[in-house]
Amino acid sequence: MMNHKNRARANTGLHNKTLALIPNVRVTALVHDIDQNKYALELKFRKVGGGSESLLVPRAALGRPGDVVKDLLNAGALLPNDPQSAVGFVTDALKQPPEHEVATTRRGGWHEQGFLGRGWTTVKSTKQLRLLANSSVDECLGLTSGDLESWLNGLREPCLNSDILTVGIGLPFAGALLELAGEDEGAILHLRGESSGGKSLTGRALQSVFGRARKSDLATFDITDRALEELCFARNDLAVVFDEEGRNKGSQHQRRERRRVIAFTVPSGRGMMRSVKAAQDSGLANLTWKLFALSSGETPLDDQPGDRRVAGEKVRHIDIEIPGRETGGIFNLVEGSPEKKRREAARLAALVEDTIADNHGVAIRVFAEKLAAQRDALKERIGNIVAAFIKHVHADTDAWERRFASKFGLIAAALILAAGFGVAPVDKEHAKRCVVRVYRLARRSALSVEERTASLLQRLREAVKDERRFPKVEKGDALPTNLKNQAWGFKRTDREHGAFIAIDPVQFREMIGSGPAAESVLEYLTSKQSVILGVGGKRRRQIAVQGFDRVGRSRWICLREQSF
Repeated sequence: MMNHKNRARANTGLHNKTLALIPNVRVTALVHDIDQNKYALELKFRKVGGGSESLLVPRAALGRPGDVVKDLLNAGALLPNDPQSAVGFVTDALKQPPEHEVATTRRGGWHEQGFLGRGWTTVKSTKQLRLLANSSVDECLGLTSGDLESWLNGLREPCLNSDILTVGIGLPFAGALLELAGEDEGAILHLRGESSGGKSLTGRALQSVFGRARKSDLATFDITDRALEELCFARNDLAVVFDEEGRNKGSQHQRRERRRVIAFTVPSGRGMMRSVKAAQDSGLANLTWKLFALSSGETPLDDQPGDRRVAGEKVRHIDIEIPGRETGGIFNLVEGSPEKKRREAARLAALVEDTIADNHGVAIRVFAEKLAAQRDALKERIGNIVAAFIKHVHADTDAWERRFASKFGLIAAALILAAGFGVAPVDKEHAKRCVVRVYRLARRSALSVEERTASLLQRLREAVKDERRFPKVEKGDALPTNLKNQAWGFKRTDREHGAFIAIDPVQFREMIGSGPAAESVLEYLTSKQSVILGVGGKRRRQIAVQGFDRVGRSRWICLREQSF
């Protein structure tokens, strides 16, 4: 026999089942799309089979209830079976005033003194503000897991052993400072080096600041122009990662042009400009943003001899060489033997992997809340930190140097503030040292061919004074056996060319830093008639010299003595 409580539960269950079969549509919100300045109505409806969902319809649909009925039916709404009754039912629902007002945008970041993320905001407004980032373009933005303390604890040791990882994690924080610093232009830091050195891991750690950070969550160079714009728009005032430059498709020229487009589009903060008519389509709106970015690949951005990037591209897309795996890759601060460095690097990389898998998307919220609370007061401090950084690295010599160094100065400011807010895995002093070292590494990569040549010639002037590096070996003579593993080349004089030095091409490349850069310098020296050419105008001469660890008539780069 059913008691009173069981009977009540049964009646409640029956009542709920009955309600689930009754059509219900109500206007929950008047929605203002501030990107397009268009209005819509948010309808909440009961679904066939139970449950409820929401549907957005143009506000003009108030005069076309029949169209709204079609949209609701296609979305699975429970409506009266009779078409005329369904239209009347929806017409009555549309007459009700919205329960509240909502503003929506696809642009994250700063709005009205507050910061907007997906699913959270510090913006204080009479209207609720929502971020409608395109999940097909940026599914991971705003996804959270774990907690801030676990994220900080897990990344602390890896960051203490890595300049690159520390700077990478600072990029989203730096993106949030661009607005406060009055800067319109960010930058892309390009990590390049051999595979498995930690480049992608740095990008994932960066992304864990504000969202999920799986390998598959990273964008690549294989991205359409429009998707690139939408991704940057959603990540406004944060950061974007472009992984695997090797995914860049097409001929050498096409790949180069793709890199150039990304280099100028992403930091500039503006996508393709479209006409007013085209922009009326919400999918073709003109989009703007401010952010930093990280890209990665195995080759330098100047990857072909003679393919010289202009100064404006170098300050936007900044090349940074990562140490090889044998020395720890991104974990450049690990000490010990090569074997110990490899073991420690593997352990630290696994620690990063485990940490960001379980803890992500939590740091940026705390940072944004504290930043928004002190927004106006922090503007002067940020400017002072950037100015002090520029002075510290002696970059206050000309406009380009200041512009280049200011990117790193802003990253330093971001990490210093984040450390003060308790959302950085390292303290302020470690953060500053890391940024200075990465800046210097980047500045060396940005040297022009003239600067590289001047640096090479200065080194050669010192090296030729050392008989162990460049002993005098005339025609028919052999290299002294005790210099076999010390000599970089030799000095010689002949009647046709006078005094010159011959340099091992491998040593020449190592003195300059990379193969493409070495070829550019050699081409430049040849144009200045400093190179003694071989048969057929070849820039490497065949000369047989006994005693070197080379077989037969080896090739040498021969420079006239007066050139240095």
